[in-house]
Amino acid sequence: MLLKRDGVQDASDGTALVLTLLAAAMLLASGRHLADQLPQPARSDRAIELTVQLAPPEAPPAPPPPPVPPRVKTHRVQPAPAPPAPDPQPIDDQPAPAEAAAVLAYSPPPAPAPAQTRPDLEAQYAAELKADIERRHHPPDSAQYRLRRPSGEVRVAFVVLRSGEPQSVTVLHSSGSGILDQEACSLVSAGHYPPMPPKAFVGEAQHSFVITVEYRAAGAALRP
Repeated sequence: MLLKRDGVQDASDGTALVLTLLAAAMLLASGRHLADQLPQPARSDRAIELTVQLAPPEAPPAPPPPPVPPRVKTHRVQPAPAPPAPDPQPIDDQPAPAEAAAVLAYSPPPAPAPAQTRPDLEAQYAAELKADIERRHHPPDSAQYRLRRPSGEVRVAFVVLRSGEPQSVTVLHSSGSGILDQEACSLVSAGHYPPMPPKAFVGEAQHSFVITVEYRAAGAALRP
């Protein structure tokens, strides 16, 4: 019994092996047939060369040019001529006396100017005498003068005291007419003149004046 079962077993195992081999052969044959049907890639006999070029190293950037300094205009200045040296002054080695130093250190204030100077006062007083004579001057009031109507100039000198009183009236230059000469002397001696100012004609007790009395046909006039 046992021998018969082993033979059957071996026969089934051989059959399975044969089937397996047949299946593998069929698969291999089908694979080749499919491979033959697929398009084959074209082959190129030229080889592709790949070249790699290395870029040269970049040169460092050039430094910027140095800045150009601005141009400055220069002007030549001529030196001013030196002033001439002053002449050396002699040095007095002797000290000044104490009195001189005291005088130099003191400067008195200036005296106030007078309101009117002496010539102005004297000229003003003479103008007052002339104004007094001119107020009283008129042609002679006499029948002889109206009859003859003389004309001319009489130059008269007279003295006035400090009180203003006239003295010693004299004719220096006659008009040629006694009527006019006498009238001019009477005119001057009859004046009431003001007193002299204290600062006018200083040191004089009296002062002489001269005036010219002019008589014309149409009237009379005075001249100093």
